[in-house]
Amino acid sequence: MNTAEEKRVRELTKEIAELKKHLTLKSATMTNRNTSDELEKIGELLSEKNTLTGLHEDATYLYLDDGEWFREVKGFVGEDSGMHDCMGIALKIGDTVSLNGYPRLVMQDMPSQKTLLECGCKKIKDCSEMDIQDAFSCAFTVSLHSCLEDYENSLSHSMEMHL
Repeated sequence: MNTAEEKRVRELTKEIAELKKHLTLKSATMTNRNTSDELEKIGELLSEKNTLTGLHEDATYLYLDDGEWFREVKGFVGEDSGMHDCMGIALKIGDTVSLNGYPRLVMQDMPSQKTLLECGCKKIKDCSEMDIQDAFSCAFTVSLHSCLEDYENSLSHSMEMHL
């Protein structure tokens, strides 16, 4: 890579990080369309970055949905959740802890840090071993999505609309 390409990769990395942070903090109050647009934008930026680096970086995220109105990005897998288990181990989005004997997926603010400590939760799986079934102990449907796939699907949909 030349200097201009390296600079662009740094810019893309920064912009992607800012969008991820914004979505994690604000998606609960955003419209579904705005959330989708930002997720697709991350995919677009990742696509450009991957073209420059030759890598296949993606941003997978946990999406919480009550099936009616409530939809929220609950974090990007592998990123710091800001929480710790009862042993003081830092937890990442997508890690699994044991909550009252049941596996529970760590998402942004779910379970809460207070619950993790009160229940003596210990990390039992790393996010690289993530099992989406571990999330189903909460009341909402949680699914795993890819920003690159969201972007690629939006391109396909857009091309179909023009035909």
